[in-house]
Amino acid sequence: MDTTGYLRRYLVEGENINSYPIKRGHKLDDDRIRELLGEWFPGDVKVEDGKFVIGYKSLKRMEVWVDGKSLCVTTESDMDADLGDVSDTNSRFRRFLDSATGFTAKQRVKRMKKESGS
Repeated sequence: MDTTGYLRRYLVEGENINSYPIKRGHKLDDDRIRELLGEWFPGDVKVEDGKFVIGYKSLKRMEVWVDGKSLCVTTESDMDADLGDVSDTNSRFRRFLDSATGFTAKQRVKRMKKESGS
């Protein structure tokens, strides 16, 4: 399935970057990103090279930033995390995306299918 135009995954210097569109009219600035990361992933939110960086349970590292009308995310997983931590982290990540992009998981899938012609 071609997801061009919706969820873009690309490699930049060995990093896997996921890009999610932000809903029209949905305001997402640096303050809001920091607030949402703190809400869904308790702990320190750092800023490195203009990107917000966190670590939480099964996420060794997650970087988040806005590029135009897209939310960009890179993740590095802890392969030794237990199943409970993985489940909790995945749930929090999905809810973070819902809040940050303005689209629910169902809407993101529907848009991806529509834009890919499926």
